[in-house]
Amino acid sequence: MHQSPRSQTSTRTSSGGEVVYTGGMSVQKRLPRFRRAKTGPFQLQERDYEIVRAIGVHQVVQSTHIDRLFPGGSTDNLRRRLQLLYHSGYLARPRAQAGELVYHEGSKHMIYMLAPKGAELVMEREGLRLPLKADRELAQLKHALLVTDFMIAMQEACAQSEFLRLVMHHEILSGAPPATQRDPRPTRWPVDIEYRGTRRPLHLEPDAIFAVEHAGLAPPKNRKFFFLEIDRGTMPVVRSRLEQTFVLRKLIAYGATFRADIHQNRFGMDNMRVLLVGKSRERVDTIIEAFGAHLAGKVSPRLFLATDRQSLVGCENVAQSEAWLDLEGQGRTLLG
Repeated sequence: MHQSPRSQTSTRTSSGGEVVYTGGMSVQKRLPRFRRAKTGPFQLQERDYEIVRAIGVHQVVQSTHIDRLFPGGSTDNLRRRLQLLYHSGYLARPRAQAGELVYHEGSKHMIYMLAPKGAELVMEREGLRLPLKADRELAQLKHALLVTDFMIAMQEACAQSEFLRLVMHHEILSGAPPATQRDPRPTRWPVDIEYRGTRRPLHLEPDAIFAVEHAGLAPPKNRKFFFLEIDRGTMPVVRSRLEQTFVLRKLIAYGATFRADIHQNRFGMDNMRVLLVGKSRERVDTIIEAFGAHLAGKVSPRLFLATDRQSLVGCENVAQSEAWLDLEGQGRTLLG
């Protein structure tokens, strides 16, 4: 069909730029990566809304995660919609990733977060208030992406079963007591802990909070609740003083959370388990050894399940994997 000289269409290139077609001719135009630019009229589609909502729920998402969250979509089209959603103000691109993109295919590895306009859209559509995260340092982004990797793997595992459903943090919080819902930081709580004769308060905030719901069971046995901790291997496992940060201190805090029924009083959970994903199997073994030396008989080892990231790579079903260990070193499954 003959195209009017005034008509204009565009498509994205593999380099992340855009080819703009005008009157049968084309010219390469690379849109800026970290500065919003006018892209012409933009009509929000239903899939666009689903993308914005998914990014808001997961908080920090890479383009490749979007491919997994929307497996039926064209990769090129998903990249194009992400680009338009950014330039239209619905999504944000953390600037800390700029140097990393030099070593990767830019658009494939681009990191996105929710922008205020996107949060307003979700609030208007469903009354769902999703948290806005400030721009982060690169190390924080990489840690957040590990959390997203795990949560998407859980979503994929639940999708393989006709009975299981992943319940994300915002749904758990919607059923939490009113005081928790009013709290500006509802996923963070104070707890008193004791270690080597010293007692002090500590604020605990998991990397993620979620539940797995079983459609074949009646409440309250139909939900298992989890607090997730992704260990990057940068924190010592054991230290001598509570004022310092270390892995064992977190385990003590989760044990105190369970004994004080904070999970029930703050979130309405009638059960809880803590998932530890370590950097390596050696790291997990060190944590298990430290638990036995310092916390055996004080905190239940079955309160925790641990595995390492490599054991989960290529795992067909994270929820059914036998890679999990309690802190006595006994093999367990997530839902067993």
